[in-house]
This record gives sequence, structure tokens and C-alpha cells, in this order.
Amino acid sequence: MKTGLRIALYLIVMLTTGILFFKDILFLDKTPGNFEVYIDREVPELMKKRGVPAASIAIIHNGAVSLVRTYGYVDIKNKRPNSIEMRYRVASLSKPLTAWGIMKLAQNGKLELDRPVEDYLSRWKFPESEFNSNDVTVRRLLTHTAGVSVPSYGGYAPDKKRTTLIESLNGVNVAYGPVKLIAPPGSGTRYSGGGYTILQLLIEEVSGRPYEKFMEEEVLEPLNLDNYTFTYDPVSKDDLLALPYGRNEQQLPIYLYTEKAAGGFICSIDDLAKFLLSFVNDQNVLSPEIIELMTNKDKVPIIGILENDGNKYIGFGGTTLGYSADMWLDVTTLNGYVSVFNSTNGVYLGADIANQWLLENASTPDPTIKILNIEFYGIRMMAFILGNICILLAYRRFKMYRLHRESYSFRIKKKYPWLRIIYAVLLLSAILFWWISFHTLAFYPPINFPWLPDSLIYLSIFTTLILAHSAFKALFINKIPSTPPST
Repeated sequence: MKTGLRIALYLIVMLTTGILFFKDILFLDKTPGNFEVYIDREVPELMKKRGVPAASIAIIHNGAVSLVRTYGYVDIKNKRPNSIEMRYRVASLSKPLTAWGIMKLAQNGKLELDRPVEDYLSRWKFPESEFNSNDVTVRRLLTHTAGVSVPSYGGYAPDKKRTTLIESLNGVNVAYGPVKLIAPPGSGTRYSGGGYTILQLLIEEVSGRPYEKFMEEEVLEPLNLDNYTFTYDPVSKDDLLALPYGRNEQQLPIYLYTEKAAGGFICSIDDLAKFLLSFVNDQNVLSPEIIELMTNKDKVPIIGILENDGNKYIGFGGTTLGYSADMWLDVTTLNGYVSVFNSTNGVYLGADIANQWLLENASTPDPTIKILNIEFYGIRMMAFILGNICILLAYRRFKMYRLHRESYSFRIKKKYPWLRIIYAVLLLSAILFWWISFHTLAFYPPINFPWLPDSLIYLSIFTTLILAHSAFKALFINKIPSTPPST
């Protein structure tokens, strides 16, 4: 077969497999339509594509829940179906809930938003740094502008000892180390779970009650939430908790959290909808003036705020190992939705749903959809490229073997021993790339260093470039020897 025809045939095969590999974005219907129809028609299929075992979605219309849909299994092994009573960890959606507790204390005159937070703390202080901790106010912690470290928490395995709140703040068994100042307070937005762990301590010190006790008595019960918890007992278990699953739909441990204010809240889809609606119809916890502060970009924006064509939209999302949750509300029309998922992959399905809702209601796409799709489909693209390069290299070797079957050796010549090391590194890198791409530990690797996931991705990209160079050289530069190669 002539070289040109061979290359053309391979390109046709590669194009065909590429279309099959990425068909769900190449042919995705992005036309806005009825959101309820979209949920019933698209979500079950998207769950299969994204690898999400269970999803619960509540649709809000005119300030009330008009429809609740539950899909999939909360326990794949035992085929236990999802239901409206099932609870999910809502990850960072715990933060706006915590903000309600802080604003309740401020409303009652127990603390001032623009006062240094250390004025209220006796059990912990910021480590010494080049930055002034007196500039860390309650308001700045609420709005992620305090320059505080520790962006997120991964929880603690159920068979491991959990740290105390003070130990967590001091960095004991925390991947990102102690909570400290890493930028001048007020210099910009820097998302910080560590900042909300400080707020958890603040609630305990000011109120004189444990964080979960204060939140239950002062916020959750007055808002009529009744299917929630901040804790999970691995001994007695909780039959209402949806089991968490990873990127390959493998069951994960139910991780425990000391840092409840940053990501420890667990609730049903119904309770999450009640909390979102509290931003527009609460009459028991916070005054309308306080709620207006929390939904004003220039005041104390503790939730995502989007303004378009005179309408204001508030929203927030959270994801952690095995769980994900989202909520959006148009504060003008009082239409919105909340969603929860029992999978690390839920962050992608959540972005799909948020994108559809925003296109219909705000005529704008979800601001995170592009970033998440770059990650999700970018990983696929890298795997696709790497696979094709390996096929080309294998084809080159096989072709040389057919032409020189009697004397051809797959061993590397002794005068090029360094090639053995390179090929070994390439092989290991390819294995690591596959692991980092398709395993849930891409978010939380077994060795809990924050730089490890990114470093493995960079290594994979570097490996792909090397393989691409090797494939190009093998195909277009090296000539098949006229005499059999020595072994």
C-alpha cells in the first residue's frame, strides 16, 4: 500500500474514532427550551455520560418548589433507588449557610463585620507573617477577601482519627498546611475554606455553643429544615445518606469533617431548596436588610451574584470527594432550582444543568461551564492523542518486523542504553496519565500533596510531546534500513 493512501486511511480511522469519542459535545443540543422538559429528557442520559449514579433536582417556580425529580441509585451494589428523603453532602454550599449564622450574630449585636476577627478569638491566633492580621475582618472572611490560605478540605477517612478544630487550623493532617495569611487582607478575592473554618471557631467563641448546635437552634430550625445533619457515625451509619462514588463509579469511603462550616453540611434536596428560598422569603432568622447585604456585590456577597438585563441571579456550587451540589435563583421572578449528586463527576453534570438554566432564564451561559469542559474533554483529548501516538509507534515497529522478520529485534541496541530509561519513563508516564485521567484520585491522590495532581498532568503533557516527536521521526524521518538491524 502506498504511503499516501496508508496515511489517508489512518486519518479516516482517527477522525471516525474521534467523532465517537467526542460525540456528546459535537452533537450536543444547546438550544434553550423548557427546563422541566430538559431535566426529564437529558439528565438520565447525561448521568450515563458523566458517570453519576444518582441525582436529585428540585425546580422552583414563583417562589415555591414545583417539581422534584430523583434519578439513579444511591447504592449501586444493592440497587437502592434514589428518593426525595435521601441526604447528600453539599460540600461548599455549607459556606453560605455558615454565613447566615455569622449574620445572625451580627444582627443581634454580638459581633461587628468590620472588626478584626482576632478580637473575638481566644483559642487560636494567626501565625506570624509579613501581613497584618488586624486587617482580617469578619466581612473579609465571609467574602474570601482576607488573604487566607487553605482553599478546600478533603475530609478524613472513617478509620482515621479526626483532628480537633484547633488542630485543623494549625495544619495537623491538612494537605494545605495551617491556616495563615498568604496575601494582604483586602487585596483581592482568594477562595478560602480555611477562612470559613475560622468563622466556625468564631461562632463557637461568640455564641458559647458548639457550631452545629448554634446553627441548628438559630438558623436551621427557624428556617424549617428538618432532614439534615453535620455528622456521620460510621458505626451506626445512616441509611438516608447517599453513598459517594468516584470518577469510575467506584464506591468511596464516607469521609468525615472537622471543618463543618466549610464543607460538612448534609441534607436532603427538599431542605436545600428551603434554604435557597430563604434568601427571598425568610421571616424568622434575618431581616430583609441583612439579606440584602448578603446578595449585594458591594456589601457582603456571600453567594455568587449575576446581574443581567435588570434581573439579579444568586447561585452557588460545591464539590468534594463523592458529592456535588448546585443552586440558582432569579430573585426577580423567584424561579430557580437546586441539584445534588453522589459522585465526584457531579461537578460536570451540575455545570451542564446550570448552563441550561442560565441560558433559559438569564440568556447567558454558566461562567464555569467552559473551564469544566476544558478539564473534562481536555483529559479525553490528551488520552485520545496519546493513544493514537502509541498506535503509530506500534505500527512502525510492526512494519519493520514484517520486513526484517528473521533478524529484527524489539530490544534497544546496547549502544543506546539511555533509550531504555526513556522508554521506561514513557511507559510509566502513560500509566500515570491513564490513572490521573480516569480515576477519582485525580482530585485527591493517595499521597495528599496539593501539587501532585497538577504535576502528574504536566508530566503527562510532557510525555505526549515526547511521544509525538518520536512518532513524527519514526514516520517521516527514519528510513527502513536496507540491511537487517543488528541486535
